[in-house]
Amino acid sequence: MIRHQKINNLALTMSSNFADADTRRCVGATLLPLLSSLPSNLLRNCNFFAKIALKFRLIVACHDELEPMDQFFSQYSWFDYNAPLPASQQFKRLREEAGWNRGDAEGTQAWEGYRTALVRQFNSTYSSDLDDLEAWHALIRHIGVVELPDTAEECQTLVEGKYINLVDLVDARNDPTIVIEHFANEIELSEYTRANDKIFPRGHIEAGSLLTFLLRRIFRPRNPEGGRLKCEKGKVRNRKRGKKTARQDLLGKAPGSLKLNSRKPATDD
Repeated sequence: MIRHQKINNLALTMSSNFADADTRRCVGATLLPLLSSLPSNLLRNCNFFAKIALKFRLIVACHDELEPMDQFFSQYSWFDYNAPLPASQQFKRLREEAGWNRGDAEGTQAWEGYRTALVRQFNSTYSSDLDDLEAWHALIRHIGVVELPDTAEECQTLVEGKYINLVDLVDARNDPTIVIEHFANEIELSEYTRANDKIFPRGHIEAGSLLTFLLRRIFRPRNPEGGRLKCEKGKVRNRKRGKKTARQDLLGKAPGSLKLNSRKPATDD
């Protein structure tokens, strides 16, 4: 009983070095079986744990220097993470290799952690401030604009009518040679976003004003031809003209994504 309590206390102490609650839980769960496998004589050896604690602090320091997306995937030590690859593809592979099914507690927790990492990565790469001119310039460069406006308001006007996927912008953060795909309207953006699992969370608590401004309707996109569109599983229905367009729906009811379009953020309904 004393051994078990000591192991739990050690795991709790070591995992507390991480600020993020999800990371603390993951680190604690990883440490428990490792510490439990140690011989009793090592558990009583103060010098041994002093060395372990020092190494662990170095690991924590390295973890804190990672970008948010890298931090998320680093929780899964068994997963072969390749940073240059698109985040959406890597999470899909993580989910498949872990064997998570829809509704699994662990899979749901990982999905929420991934969505949080997307928001944090966007804030870190660009900004959380709608009036940040430098952030706008960085974003606009990634969508292929050469001549940069002088004000944040002019940047917002410049991107009006451009339909870009936000996860693509995050994936392009370290590679200026990546060409961001532009779409003709919000419907095409919606089709692409859902078919490729590139969906940003809507209404996330850590989303800044810049991200909130860029998020648009993905599950109920605006119809450029008039009439109201209703998104159903696997299709977009045009109520005015009675058209149906087949498409994949890989993530069901997951909310969010992006259209660089209007000055006024829209709400998903």
